[in-house]
Amino acid sequence: MEKKEIQEGGWNPLSAILGVSHPFFDKCLFLEGYDISSNIYAVVGDYLSIIDPGNDYTAFINLFELGYKPTDIRKIVLTHGHPEHAMGTFELFRYPSIAQEKNIEIFLDEEGPDTFKKMVEGFGCTLTEVKNGDILDLGGFDLEVIHTPGHTMDSLCFYHAPTKSIFTGDTVIPYAVASPDEIAGGRADYHLFSLKILLGMDIEHLLPGHGMPVAREGKRVIEGSYAGAIKQVIGLRTPWLEGASQLAQKGYLEEALFCCEKKLEEAPDNMRALELKASCLSDTGKFEEALKAFDLLEQKQRDYPFALVGKGYSLMGLGEYEKSLPYFDKALSVSPDTKIARIYKGMALYLLGRHDEALKIKEFKTGLVDRFRKEQERAGKRWKKEAKHRKGGRKVTPRFEKIEFYYSSSVTPDERYTCHIEEALKNIEFLANRGLDARAIDVEELRDVFRAYHKALSGPDPNEKPVFSQMKGNYREIFGRTIPALLCYAKANDRVPSEVFPREGDEEIVTINEALKGVVMRVKGIGSYKSSSL
Repeated sequence: MEKKEIQEGGWNPLSAILGVSHPFFDKCLFLEGYDISSNIYAVVGDYLSIIDPGNDYTAFINLFELGYKPTDIRKIVLTHGHPEHAMGTFELFRYPSIAQEKNIEIFLDEEGPDTFKKMVEGFGCTLTEVKNGDILDLGGFDLEVIHTPGHTMDSLCFYHAPTKSIFTGDTVIPYAVASPDEIAGGRADYHLFSLKILLGMDIEHLLPGHGMPVAREGKRVIEGSYAGAIKQVIGLRTPWLEGASQLAQKGYLEEALFCCEKKLEEAPDNMRALELKASCLSDTGKFEEALKAFDLLEQKQRDYPFALVGKGYSLMGLGEYEKSLPYFDKALSVSPDTKIARIYKGMALYLLGRHDEALKIKEFKTGLVDRFRKEQERAGKRWKKEAKHRKGGRKVTPRFEKIEFYYSSSVTPDERYTCHIEEALKNIEFLANRGLDARAIDVEELRDVFRAYHKALSGPDPNEKPVFSQMKGNYREIFGRTIPALLCYAKANDRVPSEVFPREGDEEIVTINEALKGVVMRVKGIGSYKSSSL
């Protein structure tokens, strides 16, 4: 394909826009969008691939004036389904050669607009739904699909690793933050999750859906979008420290940390910001960083009980139980009524095997005995239910047709939501052998944890949400890892589950193992399992 000299103000190679020389940038053309049309990118490889065809019929007239033909376009890739990004697809379908050959493949997220999908299928073109981690070959150039919900549920970014550049659609826009479109499944908390994913990537060059591409400062622009997204959540006029407190209370601990850092940039000695930062570091398991933060607090205020307890707790998090004890003792010598110091000291002693010493601490013993008593009460209730079920050998109508168990092969579950993985896996295997669609999924091997997490949140009745629905920190560390998840579907073809465990019951947490035992009991009660619901 021969091309003419590029017109000023029209399509330009990214190498000219960015001032960066690379074969990919030489072969990627850019056309700036305007109010009702997004930026459009055309990758010139073995054929033409369009990233976001925009909503401007003149864009392709200008492109074809450069010497390309409509039939050179073989692939269209969408960052999301908003009209200003996607409707240019149908402008291309107006060209007789394209309409006749129908040789265009369109890539989008599975949550993309159904109307758009039906229209594309009506034209007879191939529609391919992509997932996080997929690699798209655009005429010899590979782009990795990054699922970045938030602005919409179907938002995608496309990462070109050799140049450390990323096409971001509306997920990241220079000097602006796109509001979540609730009609399209957009959510502010999901947008924050997505921006954190991008912040963890090696990104230099940003290729947005609106505004000019940014060379070398891509990471800085993403950081600005992250700050702007946080401001959308806490309020534009809310001070950073007040916002940090709000976010911490809601479980957005990493965002709270970000706000604390912003406040400390303004006032490095602000004690409240230092305290909240140290607490967030500890609560997110960043114990070594937390220790440094508590050290700084103690330097500013000697023998500060809050800092002493925090240092002890952080040492416990690192497995240094013996080293933690002097800090709890010192905190109690300064402030004898610090109950939490007594509880943590009891925990440290117990974990060291010094059970007699631990049980002499009233606050720790009371908590331990209460927990044991509650476990016995729950076990008694389960026994009564099972006995009632066995009596008379009555048949029980099953309630679910499909079950998914998400767990981690490398992370120990949070003891607050006890899950015995081996027992759960045995029960899943038993159910599968009895004909039920029951699967165990190791999240360490799962490319797109977010989709399962989203299903778990959006399916159940609002009054029966799983415990992790209130834990809005880093879902990648929570879902399936520190908190394994059991998703139960009423029908085999349902897209979202009707019940998810662990969840809050009337009085106690209903654990995954308890839920699975109930399912196994039902299946045993009806003999061989075939097509009936569980």
